[in-house]
Amino acid sequence: MRTLILYFSKYGFTERVANMLADHFEGDVVVERCSKDYSVDLTKFDIVILGSPIYVGRPNVALLDFCESYRRLLMSKKLGLFVTGSNKDEALRSMKESLPENLFQHAKERAYFGYALNFEKMSFLDRLATRIISKKSQSETRLDAHKMEEFAHKMEF
Repeated sequence: MRTLILYFSKYGFTERVANMLADHFEGDVVVERCSKDYSVDLTKFDIVILGSPIYVGRPNVALLDFCESYRRLLMSKKLGLFVTGSNKDEALRSMKESLPENLFQHAKERAYFGYALNFEKMSFLDRLATRIISKKSQSETRLDAHKMEEFAHKMEF
């Protein structure tokens, strides 16, 4: 099986998650960062995993644009979705509300893998907003590695 893990990452945590997730898949796995006007031949992949942090209440715009552009092909694939963000319930709800409903429902698996708050990497405005929203002032990471393994296993079967 050939798997594509396409992600967006602002400060590196979602990229780290995508690469860790790739280790749980058998066969050929391609991990790529989604950017504006990203294009790929989806016919080469059996499984497509899309991942994004939830930032200011939404998944990344480039990833959402990719979903809209490739919706027809994505509907023919075994699709998985994952999000990262400081609030699990809001992250999953935001992904559901942001994607076309039929695409969200088509996904075989949908998962939340955790978050990282790295105040040292953040811009001043991001640091300020994160402190206000999360009510946290120190960097921290919460990663559910078991959930990642479970997600990959379910996607392959």
